[in-house]
Amino acid sequence: MGESAKRLGSLLLSLRLSISHLRSLEDSERTRCACLKLLESWFPLYYPEEKELIDQFYALAGELGGSLQQPNVGWKYYPVMKLFGWSTMKKVMMNWRKAKMLAHKKLDRLRFSSASQRDGI
Repeated sequence: MGESAKRLGSLLLSLRLSISHLRSLEDSERTRCACLKLLESWFPLYYPEEKELIDQFYALAGELGGSLQQPNVGWKYYPVMKLFGWSTMKKVMMNWRKAKMLAHKKLDRLRFSSASQRDGI
């Protein structure tokens, strides 16, 4: 999924509607906690560039009776974040994930083709 403001806005609307639907079925401490966890899992995608949408995240977390903290950064990306900031760290992280996925894909193809040749398929 791209990171354009329009797409992120649509994702936030989807999260808001999902939370609303769940709370219409059961509005308990347990469901509000689950909704907060859902928000926490998507929050790093918005942080820190999308100020307006981040404010909506904070407001939604407040409605659920909780709060959101600054996202944690993994040890691999922490030095990049400290040296170059959040935006650069997010770009590095996304590009690293894409590179890993492509490498795994190429390795799978290589394994398949070598197994096919070995088995005479």
